[in-house]
Formats: sequence, C-alpha cells, structure tokens
Amino acid sequence: MLWLSGIHGRGNFKADTKVLSGDSVADTLDPLLDQSYMMSAVRTELWQASTKKTIGINPFKSSVWRGPCSDWATFESRVIEILNILHSNKSNVDNPISILSYPVSDCKGLQDACDFSLVDYEFFSDNENSNKRRLIERILTEFQFEIVPSALPEDISLKISKNSQEVGTIKARPIIKNYKVSFETTDSDIKIKTSYDAFKRIFDHPEIIKCWFESGHAIVNGMIFKTGYRDVSFSGYTWADYENYNILKEKPGKDPKKPELDKIGQEKSLFCWVKNRWNGKWDENTPFNTTENPTGWLLCDDGAGEKADFIHYVHHNNEHVISLIHVKAAKDSSPNRKISVGAHDIVLSQSVKNIRSCDRKKLVADLKIREKTNSNKMCWESKTDNLHGKESYQQTTMSEFIKKMESLKDNGSVRTRVVVVQPHTRKSYYTSTLSNTKKQLDVLLVSAENAVNALGCEFHIIGSDT
Repeated sequence: MLWLSGIHGRGNFKADTKVLSGDSVADTLDPLLDQSYMMSAVRTELWQASTKKTIGINPFKSSVWRGPCSDWATFESRVIEILNILHSNKSNVDNPISILSYPVSDCKGLQDACDFSLVDYEFFSDNENSNKRRLIERILTEFQFEIVPSALPEDISLKISKNSQEVGTIKARPIIKNYKVSFETTDSDIKIKTSYDAFKRIFDHPEIIKCWFESGHAIVNGMIFKTGYRDVSFSGYTWADYENYNILKEKPGKDPKKPELDKIGQEKSLFCWVKNRWNGKWDENTPFNTTENPTGWLLCDDGAGEKADFIHYVHHNNEHVISLIHVKAAKDSSPNRKISVGAHDIVLSQSVKNIRSCDRKKLVADLKIREKTNSNKMCWESKTDNLHGKESYQQTTMSEFIKKMESLKDNGSVRTRVVVVQPHTRKSYYTSTLSNTKKQLDVLLVSAENAVNALGCEFHIIGSDT
C-alpha cells in the first residue's frame, strides 16, 4: 500500500490524499498526474524475511509498524529482524519513487527563484483561518510584487509596490528544519514602512507561500519539494490580441475589493474585454478572432460560489456552444515579461474545480440555486438592431438566461468549453523558450486539460499574441 499526500494545494481538482494498494503499486502511478504527490507512508513486504509479513513505514514520523504480536518474544524477534534489515541497507536514495515529488531536508541545489505567489484566499471559508484569509486577500488585491535578482541562489528577493508606488525590497531566505520551511527576512530600501511591514507578515506563514525555482524546486504547503518535471508539451494555447485593454485589471471599478460589475463593457478591464469582444463562433483555436461583434448570451456569474466568471452561449454550426470563462489578470504587462506559473496556478484550479458544471443539467440546477440568493446578475442577449441591421448585446435577466439553457435539451447537440483568459503568457516568449519554468507550466496546463477532457469538454487557454 502507498499513501500519497498532494503538494498541489487545497481546493485543487486533485484529491488532497489518496491510498493505492496492490502488487507493485509504484508501477501504477501516472507519470504526469501523480508527480504533484509525495509519499507520506508505505506498507510493503519484508525483503528476505523469514515470514511473508508486511511492514509499514512513515518516514516523516520516523515510525515503523508491523502488526500485533502474541507475546514479548515474538515482538522482540520482529524488532531485531527489522533493525537488521534497515542496518544492512547501504544505499540512501532521496527519491525512491522517481515519479513522485519529494521534500528536501536542506537548501542545497535550490537556485534562481523565478515565480512567487500565494495560495488562493477563496479556498478558506469565511470563518476558517479568517486572519490568514484576510492577509492573503489584502496582499493579492492591494500589492504588486516581482522577483528581482538576488546575491545568493537560494534567496527570494521581491520588489514590492502598492498603487504604483514603490514600497521597498525584501529578501527572504528559506531555512529548513525537520523538512519544515521558515524564512529569515532582510529589509532593503524601505520607502513606505507601514505597507512594507504589512506585506512582510506573509513570511510568518510559510504554508500560504508558493514559490518556484529554475532548479525544479517548489515551496508548497510549508515544505520545499524537488520534482523531476516530465517533458510534456502543451499545444492548446489560443493567442488573442487584447488591443488596448488593461491586462493588469481584472474587473471594472476603482477598488479591486469592490468591483463595479454594472460597468462591465464600459471600461478597459478584462471583464470588459470579454463582454465587448468574446465571440464563440469558432471551431478551432486557430484562426481565432474576438474582435467581431459579440453574439449569443452572456451571464456574469462573478462572486462567491461562482461556476465561472462568465457563462457564454451561442448557436454555431448546428451545435449549442456553452463556454465557462474564467478570467485572471496578468502579473506584469511588460513586453519582456517571462512565463509565470503563479499567474496560472489559481485560475486553473478554479476552472477545473467547477468542471462538474460542464454538464448542462447540473449547470442549470446550480444557476437556479444561485438565482434565489442573487437574481441581479449582469446578463446580456445579442439582438439585431432593426434600424442599422447590426447585432449587439442588450441587457436581460438571469431568469431568461436559465430558460434559454433549459430549452437546449430538445434542439441539437451541446458542446461545452472551459476557457481560461490569462494574458500574462506571451506567444513570442512561450514558443521560443526551453526554460524549466515552461516545463512546470506545461505540466499544470496538461493536467488541467486532461481533467476537463475526461468529462468530454474542450479546454482552451487564451494567451497574449503581442
């Protein structure tokens, strides 16, 4: 038997833990999907033992279990037998099952932090770890941070800003004790002390920090893991020109904590881009065009318990096309920005977390429940202007959208798409780099694609063409 614990974080589309049993269970592991798990314990047959009994080992608790004994002499002989086997082993292997991730006991080999993020605060309930939730929410909505070069390879150096004002630079050095990570911070060039101290608090909670290194290491769940990322290639990117829309701004309004959803379509946020530019009348991701007049139905489902940021419907080529659209702002708008695993980590988890909504009947049932608590969702239906003969969106109600979804059952086949809008990734850089960061991102994307395809749905991620 093999006990596995996930390092992909809570709320992900994968199980937090799982147990496998059978003969040679290590051979049954999926080289792609299971590399985000670590071995927490194992029970195996004793090698070269006098009896065909099994032994259990939990290396993180330094514990061994063998089963009940009828008397003291039996217990004593079994203990001696186990100790002799352990003593006779001369080879130490850090990763006995190479497919799995494994925690490291020191920072040796840790090199070049390339991406930094925090866990998604929405995975904490309102009354669970509320202080951590509020801290993460504040940092992600009020601050901007980017990794800058550091003198030592294992150090994480972050340049912090708030409201376009530079706050300072902080250096965090990971320290490992008994596999658990803590951080030793060094202040540098502090310009706004109160904001700096507020940001610095995240390093008191290593379990909320995610950081990726070019050496293949990752800080997740308060430990540092080394994963031998498989050379898988993701080919499903769709590239779009976001024109003059602000790829750093997700929702309309001045305060990120209080989006003004009634202004969707009136500003230059990514939500406005979806409302003004999204067109579902295409079959392949190339050629892809979002600059046509929007058509069909569009519902903004943003908020706690959302199925997607937007749900779009259009009739195309005798098929009903339903798109569950998840939107995430880029971490950087520089024309020289590199790949960011963190920019995709949260939104991919959110998109796959709700893949059960790919079933139309389940989607309709969930929307009916949400309508009872919030019937004021922004919703639009495209109609033709009789005067100019041009199709454009006109506001309608969530109730009408639900009626439209219910009517599809008697009229043609349904094609469902899960769409992630994340303009951080640039086509020119992504298609030319061979960095380890790209490998990490590709593993994340292929895993999400496999989960979505398993339900008979399409997976599309929209990057930036310029």
